[in-house]
Amino acid sequence: MIDYLTHVEEDKKPKMRILLDKVFSVEKRRVTESTDFYDPYEQEIAESILNRFTDISYLKSNGLTFGERMSYIILPYEREVDLEDFFVVLKIESKTGNLKHPDYMGAILNQGIVREKIGDIIVNKSDAYVVLKKGVSDFLECNLEKVRREKVSVSRVDFDEVPKPEKSYTEKIITVSSMRVDIILSHALGLSRSKSENLVKSNSVKVNFKECIDKGKDVEVGSMISCRGFGRFEVAEEVGKSAKGKHRLLIKKLVD
Repeated sequence: MIDYLTHVEEDKKPKMRILLDKVFSVEKRRVTESTDFYDPYEQEIAESILNRFTDISYLKSNGLTFGERMSYIILPYEREVDLEDFFVVLKIESKTGNLKHPDYMGAILNQGIVREKIGDIIVNKSDAYVVLKKGVSDFLECNLEKVRREKVSVSRVDFDEVPKPEKSYTEKIITVSSMRVDIILSHALGLSRSKSENLVKSNSVKVNFKECIDKGKDVEVGSMISCRGFGRFEVAEEVGKSAKGKHRLLIKKLVD
């Protein structure tokens, strides 16, 4: 039997085994299946597997025309699908406008909904739009009453009502002797070198959505680095070298 997962890291294999089970179901029963939401790195892995099967078709979507987290609709043949059969968008409205992305995420997770069922969360001043797998949307719509002790109202909206997010960043220039991830973390986040090393060792850091446990990993310009508890930032550009030949990097940190 062909092993489709030899190239997949151990921590990703359980999720990809579920993907394979869905593929085999489509092949055998000629039904339509859909996956949970995957982050961009998981999407790369999923497509490396899906593209090995010639007798199925698949669509990557979240219901919107934009977004980061995507699901795969797996079909026995190529055809149009109604995305409303798979995804729902809920609008969560607050009165104060003080809520941020982690607040909404925490409130949804506290309802018992797992991260894999949650797509993108687009946050505006006084509301948020949450993309969900259809199977969990009714429960959240009926049960979510508060976010961070603030009362909220929840309603279902059409896909075309969701505004495209306008991401905002803070920018800074850092000067580093090396492109190692621990050194860049230390300077970008204002942490001690030992603290940044410990964050890497504790599986708290991802580079381009892939877990990084090697503190000596070199980071390329254009990479997105996320760190649990500290948000994420882009190594946007190398703007030059210092007099001593060190890298001068433009860091763009995403503001929630």
